[in-house]
Amino acid sequence: MPDAIPQPAPARVRHRSLSMIQHLSCAAAVRLGNLRHELSNLGRDRRGVTALEYGLIAAVGATVIVTAFTSFGTALTGLFTGIASRLAIS
Repeated sequence: MPDAIPQPAPARVRHRSLSMIQHLSCAAAVRLGNLRHELSNLGRDRRGVTALEYGLIAAVGATVIVTAFTSFGTALTGLFTGIASRLAIS
């Protein structure tokens, strides 16, 4: 008969399981505490507000530039169409 594989005592298994559960519970509590701390700091942090303002300014500027070039492009197309029609008639 092969050698029997020793099994840990049930009390030790329960103790290890309880220890692991306590460890996971502690780790979760620490992470939750860190998350609360970061969220409370987020309300007081003003760096994001400045970045948001610059982003809005850039978006408005880009919209103005696209609108201007679209209007300019339409006018330029009309100019070249008029020139082409005059050259074709003569």
